[in-house]
Amino acid sequence: MTEGLVANDPGTAADLLRFAESELRAALPKSVARLEYSTRRPALWTTRERFWPMPIYVDHGVGSRVVDVDGREYIDCNMGHGPLILGHRHPRVMAAIDAQLDRGNHFGPPSAHEARLAELIVKGVPGAERVVFTNSGTEAAMSAVQIARAATGRRIVAKCEGGLHGSYEPLRHSVLSFAGTVERPEASPDVGGMPPSTSADVLVLPFNDEVAFKLVRQAGEQIACVIVEPLQGSAGTLPASPTFLQGLRNACDDVGAIFVLDEVITGFRLGPRSGAGCFGVVGDLTVLGKAVGGGLPVGALCGSASLVDLTTTPSERPANEAVFIGGTFSGNPLTSVAGVAQLSELLEHPTSYERLNELGGRMRRGLAKALADLGVPGFVTGMGSIWGGPYFTAEAPTTFRDVSASDGLAGKLLSIYLLLEGVLVTSPSHLNFVSTVHTEEEVDTVVEAYRRALVRLQREGVLGE
Repeated sequence: MTEGLVANDPGTAADLLRFAESELRAALPKSVARLEYSTRRPALWTTRERFWPMPIYVDHGVGSRVVDVDGREYIDCNMGHGPLILGHRHPRVMAAIDAQLDRGNHFGPPSAHEARLAELIVKGVPGAERVVFTNSGTEAAMSAVQIARAATGRRIVAKCEGGLHGSYEPLRHSVLSFAGTVERPEASPDVGGMPPSTSADVLVLPFNDEVAFKLVRQAGEQIACVIVEPLQGSAGTLPASPTFLQGLRNACDDVGAIFVLDEVITGFRLGPRSGAGCFGVVGDLTVLGKAVGGGLPVGALCGSASLVDLTTTPSERPANEAVFIGGTFSGNPLTSVAGVAQLSELLEHPTSYERLNELGGRMRRGLAKALADLGVPGFVTGMGSIWGGPYFTAEAPTTFRDVSASDGLAGKLLSIYLLLEGVLVTSPSHLNFVSTVHTEEEVDTVVEAYRRALVRLQREGVLGE
């Protein structure tokens, strides 16, 4: 249908996207009907229905696969955006949830399971002495910033360009856009409804660049905290360089700022000591989510006792000096038992991480080989059980600006073509995961699906042959 089209023609590029979306809609009539039902009723419009170019509505999942309402089966490389490290409906996790449901799904007062989950986190996260639970990674990151400000009496929050830390206003700068130079990025608001004054309290740092250390030291005693991901997910699945995190850690120590590791994505996924263990660095505070909840909503903040204890009100301090962290469902029993089951399964079987890393490496090597075989300039990013791309750039990307230079049309079409091939990926950022229940054969099947999609992109003139 798209033979002979030339993608560098703007009109043709739009035609390619239109053809591809039409092909996908034809393959998913029930998902299309569900989407049209929702869009006719604005009250039903949700964030999950804003997937590119349209959502598939999942009916059920088991192991490494999901099936949509049209009965189409997919190898799942999204895995709930990362939390399902043991796959869908893992027996141990489901048994824990079922047992707790017999006792109650929500109480208000704490359950013993919450403390058990906290114990596993303290054991597994370097620098963790205390844990407080929230309902999302966003809330945990927001709480980390507030604790840092309370502890230091300072206002400025430093973050890296491309770093996604949820929807808290100071942290929604320079995530999807960039301004200023590589050496001196400027705070670029990414969302509407933000007071202009917020940007004045944000210092944006270049990722994977030692210039960041200089900027932190120049700002000095104005900085409350620096927050950084060991692996930037939204920016292109970009691992920090071997010395970058420790360099930021040292700069924070020099100016008395709080060093915050955002391990929502990497926590208990990269290894039993999370990303901090892999990179040999310790955060003053660590933000967690995803895998910690066993597939249920969760956020957690852990770190030194002196910092986390700022969320309580000792008798010698005024009540309004405590940093408030709380929520109706924070640390709820269902999330707690699911998280305990998932983390226990991983930590009791250390070879799980060996398997995850082997599968992730197999995926990255297979995709890199497919690019090389086809003569397509491009790179696959990631580490451990996480991969991103391919990104169609001349050199291996290490920053968000590098990834932004990739062919956007190719990335959008690739997402559609993989769905048609029976592979569910995260789009359009292409932040993907394997689980312990994926097999080597499934990884190879995914690689071959990518290969066929790349060949199609070549045939359509999107990628050079």
